[in-house]
Amino acid sequence: MSLVLRDNTGIARFLASLGTDVENIVGSCSYARTRPCIDVDTAVKLSTTSARAGRNTLVVIAIDAAGNVSRSTYPVDVDNEPPARVRPTVEGGEAWRRTNGFVVRWPAPAEALAPVVAARYRLCSPSGCFDGRLEGRNVNSLGRFLLSQPGEHTLQVWLEDEAGNQSFALSASEPLRLRLDQEAPRVTFDAPNPADPLRIAARVEDRLSGLDTGDIEMRRRGGDAWNTLATAREGQSLVAYVDDERFRSGGYEFRARARDVAGNEASTDRRGDGSQATLDLPVRFTTRLSVGVRVAKGRGKRVSLRAEARVRYGRRLKLTGRLENADGQPIDGATLEVSADSPGDDTGLLPAGQARTDRSGRFTYIVRGSRNKVVRFRYAGSRRIRSATRDFALHVRAASTIAARPRRLRNGQTVRLSGRVLSRPLPASGKLIEVQAFFRDRWRTFSTTRANSRGRWRFDYQFGGTRGRVPYRLRASLPAEGGYPFDTGRSRVVRVIVVG
Repeated sequence: MSLVLRDNTGIARFLASLGTDVENIVGSCSYARTRPCIDVDTAVKLSTTSARAGRNTLVVIAIDAAGNVSRSTYPVDVDNEPPARVRPTVEGGEAWRRTNGFVVRWPAPAEALAPVVAARYRLCSPSGCFDGRLEGRNVNSLGRFLLSQPGEHTLQVWLEDEAGNQSFALSASEPLRLRLDQEAPRVTFDAPNPADPLRIAARVEDRLSGLDTGDIEMRRRGGDAWNTLATAREGQSLVAYVDDERFRSGGYEFRARARDVAGNEASTDRRGDGSQATLDLPVRFTTRLSVGVRVAKGRGKRVSLRAEARVRYGRRLKLTGRLENADGQPIDGATLEVSADSPGDDTGLLPAGQARTDRSGRFTYIVRGSRNKVVRFRYAGSRRIRSATRDFALHVRAASTIAARPRRLRNGQTVRLSGRVLSRPLPASGKLIEVQAFFRDRWRTFSTTRANSRGRWRFDYQFGGTRGRVPYRLRASLPAEGGYPFDTGRSRVVRVIVVG
């Protein structure tokens, strides 16, 4: 601070004190002169460290050459602490972006003794750090901050108050990341891999934000419609596999599109050597799969495989098959996945088992006649061999028990036919039963009944008009119905003798 002290005899000595810090200065005097001492016009430095924070009193005492004392006091506001640490944020977050311009803000800190007059910041990039200062009373933003180069930067902010307090070590914020990437990625297709010919890979180079997403598309050579393939990310590559069962034979072109984390996009249809990315289908060896029941036909009893069969309920059926390549060579040691569905069942195909080919490429599989079903055999193939699928249709006849009581009766008496439906599940309304008798050289339905929810049924019939001793052949027929997964089936035949 500056002190100006004047007196007609001059100033012999003066003291200045703030807190416990005291400056005691003796003036320049010579009592041989008419005016012994000179006036004071000087700067005095007092430390504020011993003063308390807030309002203090500065005391100045002056003594002239005649010994007269003058005392003056002045209010002094003391603030020795730097402003509180701030928590800056960047609009839009700290993620990578492709547009330069970062608006950095922070909430105003709690009211301090000395007001904030400037914001200081340190910006660090891979090439080094730079410190800056932005003046402004109670400043709470750096405005729109532009980076001089792309890449990842860190920004730390701290405040300076009117008392000159500021400290990077004590008040600097946690590093805020500013990421800028304005470069599009570089995309190139890899060369085909003979060991995995359906694998299409595109390598993506992006030195800053890195690969985020992308996809690979294909179209018929010279065509217009692009088909997007299921694309996965493997490291810094996009990888897709061509479904050669879905796409017909012929030539195909490919296109890859990549997007980095900052949102920059690039696409290509070229390999690393500049050639166009193409593929001619098929590239895997063709396979042939046959499955069914063995049937002998013709005079020479030539054996073939029939792809469907109708069996009794509960019967086991042996299926045979063969897996071979286009030249008829067996594919041995291959595993076939077996699945089955049922008409009218919304569950779709469900795993049922597996079959494995022997050295001749043949395999067997046992199915049980539990309901109508389609049994699907699928060889998944390999990277060099195409997959193959074949279906076998199994039709199962409905089944029921039957009993007749009594088995011998006179004309005018009643026979009770009863039984239980074996082929389940049953329709919600119960199963329709047709009661049939054999006469005039064929089976005829003469009445119907319905089984209950437990599958049990019965039917009473009174004979009339029988003359002599007549044997009757009776049976139950279970017709096919919607929602009932069985073909028409019949019970065994029971005989009843009626005497008239």
